[in-house]
Amino acid sequence: MEDDRWVIYDGTLIRASQPAVPVESRGLMYGEGCFETLRAYQGAFFKAGDHLERLRQAAEFLDFSFPDILKYNSFRQLSRKLLEKNNLSEVDAVIRLQLWSSGDRGYGLKSNPDLHYSMIASRLPNYPTDTTLATVETRRIPSKSLPSHFKLTNNINYITAARQAAKQGANDALMLTVDEKVSETTIANLFWLKGNTVYTPSKACDLLPGITRNSLIDLLLGFSSYEFKEGEYDLEQIYSADSVWICNSLRHIIGVSRIDDHSFDSDHDFLKQLKETFENHVQSKLEI
Repeated sequence: MEDDRWVIYDGTLIRASQPAVPVESRGLMYGEGCFETLRAYQGAFFKAGDHLERLRQAAEFLDFSFPDILKYNSFRQLSRKLLEKNNLSEVDAVIRLQLWSSGDRGYGLKSNPDLHYSMIASRLPNYPTDTTLATVETRRIPSKSLPSHFKLTNNINYITAARQAAKQGANDALMLTVDEKVSETTIANLFWLKGNTVYTPSKACDLLPGITRNSLIDLLLGFSSYEFKEGEYDLEQIYSADSVWICNSLRHIIGVSRIDDHSFDSDHDFLKQLKETFENHVQSKLEI
């Protein structure tokens, strides 16, 4: 079925089904590019500036000159135009912003590569209220080999892990580091509660330190009855948790009901309180 949505390609509105990327694009051949995914709240955004700054850092890593059109004020104008064109201004939506290069073949650095960008909008899916995870054979790529603190377009590491989890009947993969420490899932950061302490893997665990993760940590530090710890943890430590959850910018907070053969309370009282606190925080900080 032909995709009839409108997308933005290099500043121009075109149909999603309209060919636009040359087959010899470096973004297509080598995955040389970066992206961000944001949630639009009826046209408003939560921490859009943080997403754009992370995209700028990724572009800098790739030796791309970050386009002025993707800076905050221009991005807001473009996103508003795209949402309106697709009749998504009055609903929650997903916006994916991508930047890639075209040019010569080969792995060597090309000076001043030709850059392209796209913006795609779609209605926010109805996500499930809980999820299941399976540990997989594929390990996270060490940050010394490939930086994990921004989003690059070559995601074979995540794709392979997600497929392995699906074969085990799980919704997503729980990924470990090469040192067998808990890292993240393919789409989200991990937290868990044991007693009165909340745990999450630290940045040393080759994870993407998500924007929602950062906001959640700030909120957790305000829970005076609970202790918060970041560190490097073995799989057995998450297996023994009272409650486990994942978080990202699209889904916010979702409880985990099962990891491998271990079950958890995805409707735990603390988790319900945390979800409510986070939702209120987001609504109070929306950028109209």
